[in-house]
Amino acid sequence: RFTAEFDFRTYDAEGVILYAESLDNSAWILLALRDGKIEIQFKNEFGTKVTSGGKAINDGLWHIISVEELEHSISVKIAKEAVMSINSPGTLFKQSQGFLETKVYIAGLPRRVGSALVKQINPRLDGCIRAWNLMNQGHSGVNEVIQEKQSKHCLVAVERGSFYPGTGMAAFQINYNNLDSAEDWLINVTLTIRPSTDTGVMFALVSNETVPLALSIMDSNSSDSQVI
Repeated sequence: RFTAEFDFRTYDAEGVILYAESLDNSAWILLALRDGKIEIQFKNEFGTKVTSGGKAINDGLWHIISVEELEHSISVKIAKEAVMSINSPGTLFKQSQGFLETKVYIAGLPRRVGSALVKQINPRLDGCIRAWNLMNQGHSGVNEVIQEKQSKHCLVAVERGSFYPGTGMAAFQINYNNLDSAEDWLINVTLTIRPSTDTGVMFALVSNETVPLALSIMDSNSSDSQVI
């Protein structure tokens, strides 16, 4: 039967934590967050179901999450305490020649799956998972993938904020022509940043086609660094 247990930490309110499906894609289970709370969606030969419950866990703290398929239900626990018990006629995944084989996706969905969900969800999730135990086999197979990619390692400490990968930005449209007084105006910006080793603009004041003020960070060790 399907089981998964891990430590989970996030500030995000919505996204996919784990998705598992049978080899023929006929049955699947989704573990996700919606409004900061755990949500389970699943499909098997008997139908589909969506259930959510428990407290919001998008508080930036570590939580032990477990999902276990029992004989007639699916149990979800947070910190070893049951928060959901979902009736499930039949098993989630059928065995083949005495073995249970599934495909597991972490923090995302296969492209073809999105529209097939019972309830649509934004799959992107910013968070961290550690202490994996899939199918009661410990972290076998998971650690090998994570250790090879530095970008997949958990940060020691996290805090609320916004992440900008370099392909997007936040823009605020402000009309300074409609001022109640003719006195000079001023703008005060306070930033707390945790930058990567790179060059880029952190803040810019733009007027039509001109940029009267820009604050940038520059990697002095980069050969292609340029003053912005």
